[in-house]
Amino acid sequence: MTPENRLHVILDGWGAPFELLDDAQGIERLLRRAVARLGGRILHLYVHAFDPQGLTAFALLAESHIAIHTWPETGHFAADLFFCGSIGLEAAVEEIRWALRPEHMSVSEIHRLPLSRPAPSQALVER
Repeated sequence: MTPENRLHVILDGWGAPFELLDDAQGIERLLRRAVARLGGRILHLYVHAFDPQGLTAFALLAESHIAIHTWPETGHFAADLFFCGSIGLEAAVEEIRWALRPEHMSVSEIHRLPLSRPAPSQALVER
């Protein structure tokens, strides 16, 4: 694993249909498809449906994780993909966009620090 392959992708979607954001089985299928597009391996997958609406879904992967949180009443979702490897990340993001159909979606990328500890002059926070 090389540092350039440790990418954290943050998604925020707005204007997604209520019924898609409140469908626990649909979100579980979405996570399974996204992980398949990543080429990842699911260790544990959990979907929690809130009352009266909304979901939190989490897939713990051998390669890291994917999480999705939904607020159907406002048409918003937030997703977090952290994967040790870059193959399939764009496809996984597109899988989420296709499945949840937001009117607008922002995508942010964070390149995570290398596995070895950075030199003190490079560290953002020293403890």
